[in-house]
Amino acid sequence: MSKKSSIFQSWPLWGLYAVTLLWTWLAGKDMNWDQLNYHMYAADLLVRNRWGQDYFAASVQSYLNPVGYLPFYAMVRAEWNDLFIALVLATMHFLCIVAVWYLYPRLVPSHLAGHLMLRTLTCALAFMTPIGIMSWGSSPNDLIGASLVLWALVFLLHQRPASFRMLALCGLMLGAAAGLKLTNGTFAIAFLLPIIIFNQKHDGSFLIAKKMIFYVFGVVVGFSLLHGYWSWCLWREFKNPFFPFFNKIFESPDFLPVNLHDKRFLGDGGLWGLAKIPWDMLKHQAMVYTEVIAPDVRAIVLVFIIAVFAYSRASLKVLGDERRFSRSISIELVVVSSFALLAYLIWGMTSRIGRYAMPLWLLLGPLVIFLASFLWPGKEKKIGLFASILLMIQCFVTSSSGVIRWDGVNYSGRWFEVDLPAEIANAPATFFSTEEQTLSFISVYLHPESSMANIFGQYVQPAGEKIRPRLAKMMDKNKIYSISKSVDPVLHVDVRNSLNSRLRAYGLIMSQDDCVYGIFHMDRKEPSVSNSGAVYLHFCPLERLNGLEKENAFRYAFKYDEIFDLVERACPAHFDPPGSQTLVNGGVHIRSYFNSVSKLIIESGAVYESAYRALAPQFINTVVNIKNEVPIVCPPILKKRYIE
Repeated sequence: MSKKSSIFQSWPLWGLYAVTLLWTWLAGKDMNWDQLNYHMYAADLLVRNRWGQDYFAASVQSYLNPVGYLPFYAMVRAEWNDLFIALVLATMHFLCIVAVWYLYPRLVPSHLAGHLMLRTLTCALAFMTPIGIMSWGSSPNDLIGASLVLWALVFLLHQRPASFRMLALCGLMLGAAAGLKLTNGTFAIAFLLPIIIFNQKHDGSFLIAKKMIFYVFGVVVGFSLLHGYWSWCLWREFKNPFFPFFNKIFESPDFLPVNLHDKRFLGDGGLWGLAKIPWDMLKHQAMVYTEVIAPDVRAIVLVFIIAVFAYSRASLKVLGDERRFSRSISIELVVVSSFALLAYLIWGMTSRIGRYAMPLWLLLGPLVIFLASFLWPGKEKKIGLFASILLMIQCFVTSSSGVIRWDGVNYSGRWFEVDLPAEIANAPATFFSTEEQTLSFISVYLHPESSMANIFGQYVQPAGEKIRPRLAKMMDKNKIYSISKSVDPVLHVDVRNSLNSRLRAYGLIMSQDDCVYGIFHMDRKEPSVSNSGAVYLHFCPLERLNGLEKENAFRYAFKYDEIFDLVERACPAHFDPPGSQTLVNGGVHIRSYFNSVSKLIIESGAVYESAYRALAPQFINTVVNIKNEVPIVCPPILKKRYIE
């Protein structure tokens, strides 16, 4: 193919790139929860070496590898225009679509390899991935990891049998993806099956095993390049190279001796729950396979195509003509399909969090086209019409009922429009965030010598006499502030009282000095009554409790710990991990469990379970009955976190 012809053949790809940039502009700037919580902060921790001054500033997410967020961090710190930042990120993310573009000719029958319309529709269906749509031009690194996975497939299919060098390159890319985000390890494992399938006809068992060793070596090198230095930092600080993950193995004293495992989406468990996901993905509900509403029709269509495919094969087998059908299926399609299926099973049995399966969702639409091209050979117009209708339906569903940004904000010039008081921005102090949303992104706007910690959020820090040395050292600073947020410039009395009741367990209380506030401007695309456009960041001076008052505060915080421990032992599946710190909120004692995503509550002598997104707390027993050894009956485990 001549250079001129090659340029002509790729013009639809450039058109899709233009659509990606246009979409990024029209959808607005994405100010997602994780971005405010740890994308900026984790990169700041690495770049400015804040290890000695901060402690869990973004809660457990503080210590996720920030390498994938460094480009975003660098552009924000350089004060680039926010639209330009988004367009640069969208360009990086578009590599996923380029990978699909190059996968297409390898996965369709040879006579369709040059079919520009089908190739363009294939890429457009990948672009319309609902979770991907939300992330184009934003800070999450899921699309970057997905591009590495998809390009590994492109390189694997480059020649058959795959060479040692090519498999090492594939391993390097998948290892790098896992280094960016540990959950991408799913795809590094699943890739072993395609290696076997793709090479078994030409290579013996010994040669395949040798090639797999080359692949694994590449994975180790790729992972080490992107996660190696970060692992060393975590080992140096906490004696756990994946801190706070896998702490049941490494037993760092700075975290509970447990393994973190987000189980929010695993309620309807087993293979049946996994088989139902394509149908459930049609629902106009949040918390089906991701945190927001993201209906996807492509999954159920793929299941339908597979069913028709299987029926056709069975029919031909009955007619004694199965060999003709088998010859029509390309080995490349078998390789990619087997990879997707195995990765789906691993993902479905470990998390079912949609963002962690981004490469699979990008492959959904293309797999529909690829399978249809073999199901209906020589029916290019029929396949094109089918793909066009599917694309239009997905566009309609996404635009009418889906979420197009995690949190869409109008472009304004700066990425973060933050105005902080001079005494907060220009003087060193210690800041304790007091909510699940830590707002640790403000670390870049504070004095370089300021310290940050989150004391009760996703993970509640041990309190009382159990306060960890690093946190206790931060409390020795002269100036300490709590950070909280509201949509009101005045921190109301009930909020102050609530904060004080929680702070007392740490020997702290708000001083009589007035709080000061900064403003975080967020001109939302779809403002609500409670979240119209500005978030007020309240900085309240704290002082230390002394003597008897401190002892009483500690005693009250641990008042019901024996009861909590008994319920945890009786209902381990409900309250995982056990032994977390009790939080006091007025007269209510609460324990939060980050694995089971639940809370155990004691209020007015009664014990309740509050499961994540449950309609109401479930009564378990009374404190008196539990003390009198009345058997504890565990309530049913919540299986679905959405209303049917």
